Amino acid sequence: MIVCPTNVDPEDPRSYYSVSKRLGEEIPNSWYVNQYDNLNNRKAHYETTGPEIWNQTEGKITHLVAGAGTGGTITGVAQYLKEKNPDIKVWAIDTYGSTLKAFHDTGKIEQKEFNPYITEGIGEDIIPKNYDFSLIDLFEKVTDKDAALMARDITRKEGIFVDTPAVQQCRVCCN
Repeated sequence: MIVCPTNVDPEDPRSYYSVSKRLGEEIPNSWYVNQYDNLNNRKAHYETTGPEIWNQTEGKITHLVAGAGTGGTITGVAQYLKEKNPDIKVWAIDTYGSTLKAFHDTGKIEQKEFNPYITEGIGEDIIPKNYDFSLIDLFEKVTDKDAALMARDITRKEGIFVDTPAVQQCRVCCN
């Protein structure tokens, strides 16, 4: 595992974008997946995750709430579900420190939005090609602390273990 800083520009050689691309070039028999701009990411969720959610809810789903990261999951699933029922609402969860909500709301990357954050899997300082923002009805921002407390609550109430760096940090600061 290589830990990369989140408070550097995407082009910085230390960024996780640059490190993963470099490793894909250096390691024999490996390849750089580029989950941000590889549209097969979105397609995979359109073809598998979307139908799975539709079938398991027997088409009764009214809202999809998903993390806003690479755009593959939320956009692929949203496209499938909205084709089945255009009234389904799609809500994206973004983290403070990310520009995705600002881009959704204004069409611009907001540099002032960039701040370090702990929560993994959501938030970006780039706009991945996997996004189709027209499919997302609402973006909501959450703090690292709120994400960690909710993960802990889900574990307690639902028996679903959710562990992230934000939860680990919360064990130290939120108790």
